[in-house]
Amino acid sequence: SILSAMRARGGTMGSISVVILTHAHIASYLHAFSKSIQEILHVSDASIEYEYVLERLAVQQQESFFFVILLQPQMVIGAIEIRLDEQAFRGQIYCWLHEAYRSRGIFQHAMQWCAHYYFEHTQSIMITARIDCINMRSYKAFKKAGFMDGGICDGPYGKQYELLLARFLF
Repeated sequence: SILSAMRARGGTMGSISVVILTHAHIASYLHAFSKSIQEILHVSDASIEYEYVLERLAVQQQESFFFVILLQPQMVIGAIEIRLDEQAFRGQIYCWLHEAYRSRGIFQHAMQWCAHYYFEHTQSIMITARIDCINMRSYKAFKKAGFMDGGICDGPYGKQYELLLARFLF
């Protein structure tokens, strides 16, 4: 399977790779962080995202695992952050994929690889994701990546789906 191939090659799928976020990725990350993505994620300005990324880099693997999805060696096309269990109250996943690369299966494979990495490096038994109920594209992408419905909850911008991914699936 493609997931098995990604695991064997350290997170690569053709010309797509998934790696831990570093300072070297920031400029490309911000370049790919489009207005459309900002709207979906409720981020009012790219400078706010810049500050968030710097904050997350400072606590990398202590509070979360932050990955970037790369096309070629340094072109960021997306990101996936999985926060540790203590952050589950707000959902553990923060992610995006540039609109030019959607509907190709990239997100599903990247998410599965990141989840596998997360489970290998933590004692967690579950990953939770919260998706705005109006964001059906993301809901469907998470379902394709293996997440199960966990119910509907109140979020900061309205109702959200709570989706769950269990360790035993890996």
